[in-house]
Amino acid sequence: MGSGFPKPALNASLNGIATLHDIRRPRPTKHLRMFDGAIDSVDCVRIAVLGTDGAIGKRTTCTLLIQALNKAGIHTVMVGTSQTGLMQGAAYGVALDAIPAQLGVGEQEGAVVAAYEGEHPEVIVIEGQGALSHPAYLSSTVVLRASRPQAVIMQNAPARRMLSDYPKVRMPSPGAYRSCRMCGLSASEPTWLAGLAWHPMPRI
Repeated sequence: MGSGFPKPALNASLNGIATLHDIRRPRPTKHLRMFDGAIDSVDCVRIAVLGTDGAIGKRTTCTLLIQALNKAGIHTVMVGTSQTGLMQGAAYGVALDAIPAQLGVGEQEGAVVAAYEGEHPEVIVIEGQGALSHPAYLSSTVVLRASRPQAVIMQNAPARRMLSDYPKVRMPSPGAYRSCRMCGLSASEPTWLAGLAWHPMPRI
């Protein structure tokens, strides 16, 4: 982070901080990776926490799930997909919505592969991005394509009636996902809906 952010850079310099990292700034395009199928080498359970809307608690559910699995003795790591997830300590991941769409799948695949090769976990939990059925968001599709999870946990807010930022579009019913078998991922290893998680409050 430099001339594009003069005030933070100046404050950092005055306080003896040598380097600031802009975690939303992706690597130069020439260094971003394309999807290459390396995800097929990841031999562990992969669970994606997706949502029926944005700002619905996906990251919190990821954190609680990972804590519970590790407490039960099941080695589990998280792959983050948001700047907040990365700032809160996800050791692996990318700020997915800051990456050009055609390269997001490859970068996300690379993050999951890195988590597997670096930790050899029994389970990888992938933080969802955006919303699976929201018309403005594509990143949940990227998570599915890149991570090829065997299971999805769907996060929902029962008290929320309309999609965030789209007050005329009704929230989808989580019942629409009860027989969730995601298409276009892997014919030999389909993705199933494994559970629902509830956010107790509407978005204010």
